[in-house]
Amino acid sequence: MLQQTQIITYKSLITLGFFALCSSCSKVVKEEPEVAGVDSVAVKVVNRAIEVAGGMNLWISAKRLEFEKTSILYEEDGSMEDSSLQIIEFLFDPAFEARISKQTDRGEELIHYHNDSTFFFINDSLYDIDNENRKKSVMSALYTIGMPFKLLDAGTVLTYVGKDSVGMMCQVIQAEYAPEDNTNHSTNEIWWYYFDEKDGGLVAGKVYHEPTYALILNKSYDNPGGLTLPSYRHSFRVDSLGDIKFLRGEFYYEKFKVGY
Repeated sequence: MLQQTQIITYKSLITLGFFALCSSCSKVVKEEPEVAGVDSVAVKVVNRAIEVAGGMNLWISAKRLEFEKTSILYEEDGSMEDSSLQIIEFLFDPAFEARISKQTDRGEELIHYHNDSTFFFINDSLYDIDNENRKKSVMSALYTIGMPFKLLDAGTVLTYVGKDSVGMMCQVIQAEYAPEDNTNHSTNEIWWYYFDEKDGGLVAGKVYHEPTYALILNKSYDNPGGLTLPSYRHSFRVDSLGDIKFLRGEFYYEKFKVGY
């Protein structure tokens, strides 16, 4: 567990409780074909993937999720650009709260998200409050580990776009986000998600980071608390046709703890 923090000193900010998912982070889009604007095929594909990953009821009953994330980034020539280890903790009651810490050249850096605000500490000292990029990084971290469950968050627009192959034939869903209207969204970028046509599981995602595309492949999974979560991912730089140019990053997710 991460240490408790304080707005002025890192060690006594607030005692964290354990709690259920907040509605802004877990509201489910129901499959209602008669409702204008809801793509029932897309929702059906996502719901199938959620069942494969343990089911929405199990996901929303989690009170705590902790893990370590190791990120390794590579240059186009294969040399390492950067690496980092983050310790990440999410709590879900009575309002969403998070802590993300890592060691850097400046010492220990901590983002604490609490009461819809971020508090950023370096070596126990408060550095800034309510930095928008830090808020986005918290939401992005939860969204990344919470796939495919988070695809049914409130405000996400899903569209079924057909089939494509990423080493296996997949059904492809497009997801659009509106962070200006939804605090749980962290990007305006359009994403495409790939679901194994045979077993229904989520296997990849693709996004256009102007001026390049990134393809993220799930290479292995873990099953903490009955949930299927990614444990190892590759990120590739790809062209507009999806052809791989080079390995951009590796991501390891370890030491999961889920509390119910």
